[in-house]
Amino acid sequence: MTARGRLTLGILANEFFDPGSGRMGGFGWAAANLARLFADDPELGVRPIVIAGEAVRGWTDRDGRMHGAEFIPRTWNAWSDRRRLRQASVGALVAIDFRPSYRRVLRALPDAPLIVWIRDPRTPDDNRLVRSVRVPGDDEVPGGLGEVRCDGLGVEVERRRRAGRPVHLTVTDPFLVPKIESAYGLRAEGVRTLPNPVEVGAGAIAKSQRPTVAFLGRLDPIKRPWVFTALASRFPGTTFLMLGRSHFSGPGSWRPADLPPNVVMLGHAGDAAKRQALSAAWVLVNTSVHEALAVSFLEALASETPLVAMVDAGGLVPRFGCSVGQSGGTGLDKIDVLSDALARLLADHALRRRLGAEGRAWVARHHGRAAFLAAFADLVQRPGAA
Repeated sequence: MTARGRLTLGILANEFFDPGSGRMGGFGWAAANLARLFADDPELGVRPIVIAGEAVRGWTDRDGRMHGAEFIPRTWNAWSDRRRLRQASVGALVAIDFRPSYRRVLRALPDAPLIVWIRDPRTPDDNRLVRSVRVPGDDEVPGGLGEVRCDGLGVEVERRRRAGRPVHLTVTDPFLVPKIESAYGLRAEGVRTLPNPVEVGAGAIAKSQRPTVAFLGRLDPIKRPWVFTALASRFPGTTFLMLGRSHFSGPGSWRPADLPPNVVMLGHAGDAAKRQALSAAWVLVNTSVHEALAVSFLEALASETPLVAMVDAGGLVPRFGCSVGQSGGTGLDKIDVLSDALARLLADHALRRRLGAEGRAWVARHHGRAAFLAAFADLVQRPGAA
């Protein structure tokens, strides 16, 4: 990977896409896949170390590893954590986006070149739209909609820049760059693209004989899964697969009840089961109030499954499916236009095949393993990067 030998790469995150360790979102997917990619292939010359920015709920010391990589958890003892981080001899640090809890690690490793992998830069307008979400028939303010103040990243980046320490801002797609300044309070200078290492070509595509529609994501209010189940009631001859689980339960959560009989809840699915479901699906439907570049979109397209969504994702959704436009609140005001878009795709086999094939080729070219490794190698070989 580098001309200077083996690189020890710190991967800083607050979630790790591990069912026993808390949240299962896109940030965790990025941390897990980055760790596995390098841990599984030592010939790449990168030794990954996963670093927790906050205490990990449910994690126990499973021989001190996470996704095949060494794992440094966060403990109550800040001095001990700092010493362990220093002893790890981190040659470069990838922060999976930014959260305020990262500061302890960033300041413990002030000399490590920093790569910020920006994945979901939420502007004030994005946050207002997210806060508008309501669960139908529930007076509780939904959980999981609170704004996370990320403008502290600007402070951390400026500290490093003034000290002459390398900082590299990266995004998963260029359409996110204009959001950086208002989301993080820093100048978006020299931003580079670091793609998602999505697996493409893991198996043959096997579409189901029966019309099948998939939902892939957390079953939390921000994703508005009730819109998907309402849509299912309009297509009784179609199977609607729900892949994912809630981050939390109790007041403010979505509690599924009286679901249409054609809805199949699969819960959290491992990689093989997820690929099988997406390969079988004719369409992926996303009902979230907000997305950046959702990994679920890329995984679906890698399985030649076109998209119907209430977001645009930088033109990705209308290019390989249909975007019905954003909507706040419950999202049920879009149920008619969602139904029309889904009906058109389900009825047009040739269109689905073309969109799926084009989408798969686009993901392989821009977000497959080779695309990620080329971009990463270029990044770490820049002067002072590692």
